[in-house]
Amino acid sequence: MRGCPAFAAIAALAVAVAGCTDPITAKPTYVAADRPESGAAPAASGCRLRVTQITDSRLDPTTIGSVAGRMVRGPADSRAWIESALASLKTGGIEMSFPADVSPSSAGLSASVTLVTAWVSSAATSKIASIVLNVRYAANGTALKQVNYRGSVSTLNWMSSDVEVQGMIDDAMAQILATMGTDLKAICASAPI
Repeated sequence: MRGCPAFAAIAALAVAVAGCTDPITAKPTYVAADRPESGAAPAASGCRLRVTQITDSRLDPTTIGSVAGRMVRGPADSRAWIESALASLKTGGIEMSFPADVSPSSAGLSASVTLVTAWVSSAATSKIASIVLNVRYAANGTALKQVNYRGSVSTLNWMSSDVEVQGMIDDAMAQILATMGTDLKAICASAPI
């Protein structure tokens, strides 16, 4: 073995690669810190949003794809994950609440949210993340609008690490929250609710 450093390097690489086949599990909560897209400019004073329903319509909520042959598991509780992401809209001046057993026809601005897509994948030297949230807004029980918010990230795949994959998921969600924050600012400014 002394005369075969290449063999030692190959063996070390094989051990490292074997350790990288463990599944990646997405974090159970969203953290907005260090995300430049997170939130929007402060909303109009008194902007309040009650999220009356959060659902996950994906066929398999346990997985969100694979990166470089590593399965990526979604957060164990997708509702809690989405709620933690939406709660970060407060940094944009929107008062968020998630009341239990509240009718969508109640007074004020409300929304029901459905997770349509949460997906990561890799191809050659790149990796991709995509999230779609369908949000249905209502004011005082009357439907205002329905929007599909999409966050999508495509980047180089350096190491297929847990941190890289989680960063993509968080960046895709940050794009959604920025657009949603801008919409909420316009909704709240257009008419007092």
